[in-house]
Amino acid sequence: MNKEELYQQIREFNNQLTNPSDKSSKTYEKAYLYVDDKNAEDKSEFVGYLINKGYMQDNYSTILDLAFGSGNLTSHIVFDNDIKYDSLLLNDINTEHTNQEIIDYIEESDISYEDMLDIEVFRDYFGDFVIVNPQIGGNYIDGDIFQQKEDGEKEQELYERFGEVLDNFINNGATILFYGKEKDFNSILPASHYIKYNSTLTDIFIISNELEESLCFEKDGNSFVECTNDTEADEEIESFDNIEIDAYDNEEHKDVKEESVAMKTKEMKENFTNKFLGSLVFSHKNLLLKGVPGTGKSKTIDNIIENDLDMNGIIDNVLRINIHSASSNSDLMQGISISTDDKSNILYQEKRGAVLKHIFKAMFKPNQPFVLDRY
Repeated sequence: MNKEELYQQIREFNNQLTNPSDKSSKTYEKAYLYVDDKNAEDKSEFVGYLINKGYMQDNYSTILDLAFGSGNLTSHIVFDNDIKYDSLLLNDINTEHTNQEIIDYIEESDISYEDMLDIEVFRDYFGDFVIVNPQIGGNYIDGDIFQQKEDGEKEQELYERFGEVLDNFINNGATILFYGKEKDFNSILPASHYIKYNSTLTDIFIISNELEESLCFEKDGNSFVECTNDTEADEEIESFDNIEIDAYDNEEHKDVKEESVAMKTKEMKENFTNKFLGSLVFSHKNLLLKGVPGTGKSKTIDNIIENDLDMNGIIDNVLRINIHSASSNSDLMQGISISTDDKSNILYQEKRGAVLKHIFKAMFKPNQPFVLDRY
C-alpha cells in the first residue's frame, strides 16, 4: 500500500463540495464534516507517543472505525504509526457522503453500513481497537444532526444508546479512541481511568481496561508532557440555558436549531439525576469543623482531600471560598447582570456564582470527587 496515494485520495475527497450543484458551498473539510489533515496528523503523533511509552499496542486483530467519514483520522493513526492489524473495518451509516473508494487503497479493509447506535448490531461485531468521532456521520440520519433531532431523537437518548455500544467493546477488552469534546466524552462514556490528550485542536481520549490511572498530556514544542486536566474547559456548558448545537452554521436550519436547543435544555434538566451523572456514595458529604484559629481545621481538611479522597492529581476539583458579610447570592449561586450592547440596548444576562460554577463542573466529571470548602 502506498500511503501518499491514500492520503492524496482522502484530500481529494475532503475537498469536494458539500453541495455539488452549488459552487459556492463549502468543501467537506471546511464545513467541519470530516477530520482535516492537521487534526489527523496531530492525533497520529500522539498515538505514536503512547505506543512508544507502552500505553498502547501497535498490533490489533480488528481495527474498527464506527463513523469513518473520509477515513482521514483512522488512516493517519494506523499508517503513520505502522500499526499492524488482521482486518480494518470502516463503518458509517451515511453511504452518500462517505469516502467509499478508500478501500481500494487500504489492504485487508472493508466497509459496513451499520448505525453505530444499534447495540444489537454491534454485539456481534468485534474490534479490539475502536476509533470514534461522535460528532460526525454514523449516529445521525444521513449525517444530518438537525433532521434526527427534528424527528424526536433526544440528545440524552443518543448518549445512552451510544454509551451501551462503547461499553460493549470495552467489556470485551477493546481499546477506544474517542475524538471529540470533553462534555460529550463525559456524557457518553464516563470512565474511571482514561488518557486525555489536551490538544490545541480537538481533544482525544483513550479508554482501556488496562489503564490503572487517569493521565492527561499536552504538547510542549515537539514533545508531549503530562498536564493537569483543565476543568475550565467545561464552562462553555455551565448553564442549561446557554447550550448550542455542535454543527456548522446553516441559515435554513435556524428554526430547527432553536427548537433543538430548547429540547436539549429540557432533556438535561429532566435527566439531571440519571446514571451518567454518577453516584452520591462518598464517605464525606457534609463535614463541619468548629474551633478557634490554629487548632488544625484546615490541615484536617487537607488530609481528607489528599488521603481519603485521593485528589492529588485533580486539585482543580476543590473550591475554597470565604463567605463574609459582603457576600451576595449572585456571588455564590446565581443572579442577574445588567449591561448594554453597542446600540445602547439594555441586556439582562444570567450571572453564575462560584458555587454554581463548581456544581456544573462536577456534573460533567461523574466519576471524580469534588470538594466545596467554606471557611
